Amino acid sequence: MAFLIIASIDQCDLAFSTFSGEIDEVKGIRDMEMNSLGNTYASETNSMTADFYVSPQGNDGWSGRLAEPKGNEGPFATIKRAQEAVQVLLKTQQERQPVQVVLRAGTYYLNQPLEFGPKDSGAENAPVIYAAAPGEKVIISGGRRLEGGQFVEVNGQNAWVVDLPGVKERLWNFRQLFVNGERRPRTRLPK
Repeated sequence: MAFLIIASIDQCDLAFSTFSGEIDEVKGIRDMEMNSLGNTYASETNSMTADFYVSPQGNDGWSGRLAEPKGNEGPFATIKRAQEAVQVLLKTQQERQPVQVVLRAGTYYLNQPLEFGPKDSGAENAPVIYAAAPGEKVIISGGRRLEGGQFVEVNGQNAWVVDLPGVKERLWNFRQLFVNGERRPRTRLPK
């Protein structure tokens, strides 16, 4: 069984359905912005019903069945955990039913590629859909958040400086820098 990903830059919903063909996996989703669909999972009353919810305020130890944290229960924190829950749900379904994962507003940082394969597939009439909550902005990012920097004077200029030991040790590298959602040049200083 293979799967199909339907992705639209304007709507950015991800729908997984079976089809005839060969696709083993998809790797390397980088920065993808998801806007609410207003169709598949939002009914006329604009309700937000889903099988699982994911939120930056979530916890992967929770069931993922609630959209908002309540006590010791609420949404998952990561898309990966929701993917695992969907796989378990698909295995337990006697008759295929649509499965929906709603992502709440925020940025989801990925430490590794988000991979989908045949075990993540729905069926033609029962797709697996990952979508942003109505009216909410979701960003899936393969970037890393830089923290702990400070402003210092460098060659008479005020500069924000962050020590990145992993980059110094060549454990990881980056080519692009974004500040408040805008691309910025990387400063290179001579040694």
